[in-house]
Amino acid sequence: MTLSGAGEAQGHAQATPSTCSTPSVVSHRGYGSGGMENTVKAFERVLAAGSKRVEFDVRFTKDHYPVLMHDALADRTTSGAGQVSDMTLAQFRELRTTDTQRPPTLSEVLELVRGRAEEVLVELKEIPDAQDLRSLENDYDRFDAYR
Repeated sequence: MTLSGAGEAQGHAQATPSTCSTPSVVSHRGYGSGGMENTVKAFERVLAAGSKRVEFDVRFTKDHYPVLMHDALADRTTSGAGQVSDMTLAQFRELRTTDTQRPPTLSEVLELVRGRAEEVLVELKEIPDAQDLRSLENDYDRFDAYR
């Protein structure tokens, strides 16, 4: 086994140190093949395929709800336009992905993966304010996500 790095780029393979563990597969933003990223269907697909580690991106709406969206703007992946942080949860729920799904809230996806994924990696795409943090903590508490 080799590690990619400067030495390898120069034609010198580097041995993996014995303290390094083999990285696990992480389903990044779910399974986008045939669907859209960061959606309920994307995470249903990875769980059905046997993935035990999932990662998703969280942003906050103007009224402090944690929702799944990679980009700051809704434009690339939904029917809407504009900053997620400028939308209320009600406005966010009106969005549709290109495959007609509604982008989910954090609580929807935590409920879906609870007991089915061994590890959930939540990437906060922005620094939460105090109210955002309270909402995030409420979702974590409700789904025992700290474990």
